[in-house]
Amino acid sequence: MTPFASHTMVFLALSMASVWEGYPINRSSALSVCVVDSQVEWNEINAAWGQTLLLVATVAEKLNFQFEGYVLHPMGSVSKIEEIKVDPSNPNAPPKSTILELFSSGDLPLGRLFMHRKLDAAMVAFLECLRQLGDFAEAHDANLKLPYK
Repeated sequence: MTPFASHTMVFLALSMASVWEGYPINRSSALSVCVVDSQVEWNEINAAWGQTLLLVATVAEKLNFQFEGYVLHPMGSVSKIEEIKVDPSNPNAPPKSTILELFSSGDLPLGRLFMHRKLDAAMVAFLECLRQLGDFAEAHDANLKLPYK
């Protein structure tokens, strides 16, 4: 039986990642996502990213999918994505590995225009991993069509 024959895992994943909309707090799996007229603490944001990365890593593992150029490291509120780059001009050279931190301490250095570059780079990598996983799932299940491109 292929991983796509049973949708049990998908339903489980969706129930884990449910987003509830309500007033004044929107929640994702009991973590605050948006608090009206208030700031969300960094520990909440970091934990939400950690849960999201764990969900994507778990779905990829259940589908026996390997990300191209990335290794996910779900570690709770200090999760990381490892970006692996191969030099196209020298394919025999060892690949270069960069750790992208999918969390922030929230420190805002004075005079800095771009304060969360590491987190920004990790979020871009996360979206690329999500795209790769979505393309893989769509290619293996004709009934699946993701609502974004």
